[in-house]
Amino acid sequence: APACHIDLIHELTSRKDSAIKFPSGFSKTTWEKIDTLHDLVYALEPVILYVGVALGDAQFHFESIKAELENNTTLRYVYGNLVPDDAATSHKWTNRHLETVNGVNLVARGAGKGRGVNIKNRRPTKIILDDIETDDQVRSSDQRMKLENWLYRVIIPSKDKEKGVIKMIGTVLSTTCLLLKFYKGHGGIFRKAIENGDSIWPEYWK
Repeated sequence: APACHIDLIHELTSRKDSAIKFPSGFSKTTWEKIDTLHDLVYALEPVILYVGVALGDAQFHFESIKAELENNTTLRYVYGNLVPDDAATSHKWTNRHLETVNGVNLVARGAGKGRGVNIKNRRPTKIILDDIETDDQVRSSDQRMKLENWLYRVIIPSKDKEKGVIKMIGTVLSTTCLLLKFYKGHGGIFRKAIENGDSIWPEYWK
């Protein structure tokens, strides 16, 4: 993998709250999906909360993960079948909530919606906020404040107090965006498409 993706993987797997700022089109969401599948097959996180800009975006992401678990024969051969027997009728095998055979719960939410997550008295040990800001939203001070309040009053208090981490992934849309503020407060990585005059992913983007 390119060096920029090695940095991305390292940050996704670190046990601390952090921001991952990557340019659009540089596979940050693809690598996040791989990281989630890794957490699922090894049962590393009892409860994972995935938040998209809207519930529909989070559900689309879930459909991709479900398809890998259901249809990837190599994955199933190596790690076993993680799809429950009653998957077709289960309320816990949908594009909003997956519970794998090895006991991992993956829950989808839209940004700014709902309360914290608690599954069988367990709070999320990993919370992924993936591109939760839009161009229109960052232009409005009221919308920025609403999203920030939801993050700090709902999401952060809902994570597991001992093991919980938050990964906020996205592209900087404005100097006042929440991603930039979260990065300043919690650290992480900030990669640009062009650094020192060269592409950080020259194999794909020259």
